[in-house]
Amino acid sequence: MSNDSRELLEKEELDVFKKNVSDTDLIKASQAAAILVESMHTPIDGLEPPKDREEWLNIYRRHVWSYAGIFAIASTVARLGRRLVRVDRVTKNREEVADHDLLMLLDYPNPETTGYDFFEKGMIYLESCGNAYSEVVFGGQEVQQAGKTVKAVQTPRELWSVRPDFIKPVPSPDGKGIERWTYQAKKWGRKKTFEKNEILPWSYSNPLDAYFGLGSLEPAMDDLRQDVAMAAWNLDFFSNGMTPQGVFTTDQSLQPYQAKDIADQVREFLLGGRRVLVLGKNMKWQTVSVEPKDVDFLKGRDENRQSVLAALGVPPVKVGLLEHAKYDNYRLQSEAFHRDTILPKLRKIEGAMDLFLLPQFPDLRRTPKVDWRFEFESEELLSEDEDILTDRVIKRLRHGLLTINEALEELGEEAVEDEAVGNLRLVDKALVPLSELAAGTADLNGLEKAEDEIVDAIRRHEDRLNELVEEKVREAVEGLER
Repeated sequence: MSNDSRELLEKEELDVFKKNVSDTDLIKASQAAAILVESMHTPIDGLEPPKDREEWLNIYRRHVWSYAGIFAIASTVARLGRRLVRVDRVTKNREEVADHDLLMLLDYPNPETTGYDFFEKGMIYLESCGNAYSEVVFGGQEVQQAGKTVKAVQTPRELWSVRPDFIKPVPSPDGKGIERWTYQAKKWGRKKTFEKNEILPWSYSNPLDAYFGLGSLEPAMDDLRQDVAMAAWNLDFFSNGMTPQGVFTTDQSLQPYQAKDIADQVREFLLGGRRVLVLGKNMKWQTVSVEPKDVDFLKGRDENRQSVLAALGVPPVKVGLLEHAKYDNYRLQSEAFHRDTILPKLRKIEGAMDLFLLPQFPDLRRTPKVDWRFEFESEELLSEDEDILTDRVIKRLRHGLLTINEALEELGEEAVEDEAVGNLRLVDKALVPLSELAAGTADLNGLEKAEDEIVDAIRRHEDRLNELVEEKVREAVEGLER
């Protein structure tokens, strides 16, 4: 195609585009979203986005175990609360900041997205491709001094998730980091350049690539391919009437019209409602395909599934496989998932936010004395089972490792007001030194005496409590009578 013809084609395409999409339609807070609309209509030379990342997104969309595993991770991260913490570098004291524009931004990233959806989509991209990107939209923030505006500071006002296969980093000429980003939705779409601070990147380390991350599923590529092939074979098997591939054989010679007649019968049998098939000439069926049982088909699919889930770090119970999950097993798998899979991923996201997003707010920039941290509220992931916690505290209490008030504090109960009782350390009277037991000199009377003293102290505390209750009731009655 000549240059003149190409320019004419581009002009015609652009005219059609302008008739269907007005200028106001393209004026959005997100430049990337506007470019995406325009790229559907404007064929302009540009850089083709990496195809492999789009293929990984399609695997998440079409492969059940990839979807289930990634969704388990994404939904767990998205549901967690978020906080901003001020850390004193000298004293190591931590102070949570409850009110800040950063927290509002993460709760409502843009007019069309909730905080849950933002983090869920980001984790889906990160797990699938090894990279997740968000466009940072800046807005002016006026700074007041003595009632007058002295300057306007540009701070993040919106965050928009961007498909990772549309973004490409442009390395710095000196090879130290990234200079800018390019965005292109289609091969012939218009290319948009973003400054370095306009893209918020999350990425997993890739030992062979400094700019593109390693997706969690990539090490399980062979297992994924096997499972997809097995699923396709299954579908084809049932779609074709569960009829294996094979040939009819006979020890007699057939005339062409006889072979055609038999072929027509077989075809009619397979496609025409399964009427009775009658074949003569001593016909025999010989299978030429491999039977599923011969390749241990079901076991193979189970192993592929385990490999995919292992690559993601997701235990079976988190994707709905409960056939072997009793209560204790379910709890242990959930604890391992939270501790070994989710927590490291949270640290990854927190680090990226601290490095790339927080410094965009002038009052959150790090200094030699003060550091600012974005954190997920991950305490619920590590919360101990109530029964296990109670057993652990009781054991420590009986061995004198905790005072009564320390034990009550760990259980979330109110402390005993009487410090003499609350600070007691209890020891099971059956616990005596082995040397004394062997020598027969264990002072059991002394242990019993100590136990009696503890019981008396608790009884005195109860009596005092009853007296206080009676006194309060009497005062209340007297007040009513007056």
